[in-house]
Amino acid sequence: MQQKFLKFTILAIIAITILSNDCAKLEFKETEKIVSLNIPFQLKINQTAAIKNENIKIKFLKITEDSRCPLNVQCIWVGQVTAIIEVFKNNQNLGQFNLTKQAGSDENLAIKNFDVYSIKLINVQPYPQAGQKIDVSNYTITLFVSKI
Repeated sequence: MQQKFLKFTILAIIAITILSNDCAKLEFKETEKIVSLNIPFQLKINQTAAIKNENIKIKFLKITEDSRCPLNVQCIWVGQVTAIIEVFKNNQNLGQFNLTKQAGSDENLAIKNFDVYSIKLINVQPYPQAGQKIDVSNYTITLFVSKI
């Protein structure tokens, strides 16, 4: 009787371990967003987009600079915002890329090329307002990925 109880306990522990690992995998997939080439998409900080047909994953890591001139404020310089993303192709880490968008400008700092693809930072929200600090968790970026 004691041996049966011991076997049952061991099997129960193994089953719980397997189920726990599966739940962790499901949780990761829920944070992954499925997107397509040539269609703009949005990411929040620490969110990952997967372009399945191309086997590309893009993760939005953080905003390192946001010096954009706040709404309803007159500034000498319009400012800029820089987002850091991490790119994976075929499960290989291609590295982190800085994408810098200058307000009112379409400069190449907002575009990075990798492999046969181009990724462009289209927009960063929210836009600064005078006297209000933006919490980092509120940032959302809009990206556009295409083949070169």
